[in-house]
Amino acid sequence: MTPKKGGSTTTISDKASYAAYLRSETWQATKRRKLSSVDWCCENCGAEWGMTALDVHHLTYERLGREKDEDLRVLCRACHGDEHRQMGPFGGAP
Repeated sequence: MTPKKGGSTTTISDKASYAAYLRSETWQATKRRKLSSVDWCCENCGAEWGMTALDVHHLTYERLGREKDEDLRVLCRACHGDEHRQMGPFGGAP
């Protein structure tokens, strides 16, 4: 990806680029910040880290690379899978 930045909006150009972003130090720091803010628990079902894997799900891709906490939701793998089955793999993102 080279996220495309135009004004205040960033879009995802392709899945491989998004995967690369998820491996970046920027994302890892954002992910840790969000996990910590919800005490390392799934925001849907309350499952705790250590008992299950937790993912940080993007509710929007508008600020990719500079996400705000409200752009993200911590979900266990089961809840994350449910979310993507309902919304599709990129939740309607371009």
